[in-house]
Amino acid sequence: SDLSNIYADVLIGLKNKILSGDGIIYNWNMGGGINFLPLIFGNLSSVLNICVFILPDNLFQETVLLLQLVRIGLAGISIYLYLSYHYEKDNVMMVGIAADYSLSAYMVCFIQHVMWFDAIALLPIVIMYTEKMLKRTNLIDIRFVIVLAFTFWSSFYLGYMISIFLFLYSIGIVLNEVKEIKNICQKLIKVILNGIMAAGVSAVFLIPIAISLTTNSGGFVSLKLYLRCIFTDIMYSFYLGNFDTYLPNGRPMLYCGIFSIILLFVYLKSKETVKREKIIDTIILLILLLSI
Repeated sequence: SDLSNIYADVLIGLKNKILSGDGIIYNWNMGGGINFLPLIFGNLSSVLNICVFILPDNLFQETVLLLQLVRIGLAGISIYLYLSYHYEKDNVMMVGIAADYSLSAYMVCFIQHVMWFDAIALLPIVIMYTEKMLKRTNLIDIRFVIVLAFTFWSSFYLGYMISIFLFLYSIGIVLNEVKEIKNICQKLIKVILNGIMAAGVSAVFLIPIAISLTTNSGGFVSLKLYLRCIFTDIMYSFYLGNFDTYLPNGRPMLYCGIFSIILLFVYLKSKETVKREKIIDTIILLILLLSI
């Protein structure tokens, strides 16, 4: 797995270089010499990895497992905090939703990928600060910028995906709550501006990763739009025991509790939610499904 082939070697290598006083910019012990900064920023920038430097090497496997379990727990806590903020109440059902989120198929199947989990744990917090930002009148929201920049730091690859999701999510909120075109544009410009500021703050580590990807990975990948999953594949993904492969041609890992599908239909049938909001939310959900 990538944990044994990439993350473990690089993490131990980083620990040895720092403790021995060597520079971390370049590493001569990997591939005849390699730029080490993109590897650090792209794979090992989680603040929780500090524990690896504290504990002895003979407990490395146990340390990594413990950190992954901590990240799973933090994901559950963060989604619970977001739900409590969004609905302005505490509910036992929120504990179940938090468990489903933190133990979703994505988390379980990719537990060997230490670089992904921080972003999953931070996602509900970023969403919460996005909602807070849209409610405020000030143009720049420092707290949102800091949280999003920290998400970029923790996981470069999921960071930009979260940014795209936040923009779609913001569109849904604004269209549901704001009626005037002028105010809608102002809100969306505010989201874009704060997102650019977060990317600018993160540029010190985003730029080395981008340069490394374009120079060492054959340049930018040519994107092709095609339908990768059929409807039945998506529906199967919401049921337990549907995993087939990690490869890109496998089913998407969407499972987060069987009742998530039930709650979707309950929401669509609910009379407490206005029709406009249901239509907007359904369109955004379809866009997300088509992006898989």
